[in-house]
Amino acid sequence: QRQYVQIFRRAGDTLLTQINDILDFSKVEAGQLELEQTVFDPVEVIEGAAAMMAVRAHGKGLELACRLAPEVPPALIGDPTRLRQVLLNLLGNAIKFTERDDVVLRVEMEARGPSSPLPIASDPKTARECVLRFSVCVTGIGIPADKLWAVFDRFTQADSSTTRKYGG
Repeated sequence: QRQYVQIFRRAGDTLLTQINDILDFSKVEAGQLELEQTVFDPVEVIEGAAAMMAVRAHGKGLELACRLAPEVPPALIGDPTRLRQVLLNLLGNAIKFTERDDVVLRVEMEARGPSSPLPIASDPKTARECVLRFSVCVTGIGIPADKLWAVFDRFTQADSSTTRKYGG
């Protein structure tokens, strides 16, 4: 029960964040949205988003797995709210378009700043850059290669006929 209450609390926090995102929409359209630069725990953000979406996945009879590479740093400087929003959108779409098997979120270290063996984010002066690769693997309907980049356009789907079956 405690775990469910924590999920509900995170869901409430996310709903509040989404409302704020809607209010900030005019800033996005004007190109004036500024990303937050704060120290955060990426594992907490990633696992929190996965936990929230696990309820929806289990409702469809799907397993939602989260695989974080051990080299993912324990602290980053960035915008945890936007990261959470992107992960919720990616996982939500993956669950929506998957009818069987698993949805797997993988997070791996792709690159690390050259001047430090460990990315340290607790002090911006000593922080080093790192690039994380997020991937979502599913057995859903997929996206044809020639339509892959179209899904990054606003209000676009690779195949608009799927709206009838899966929703917007």
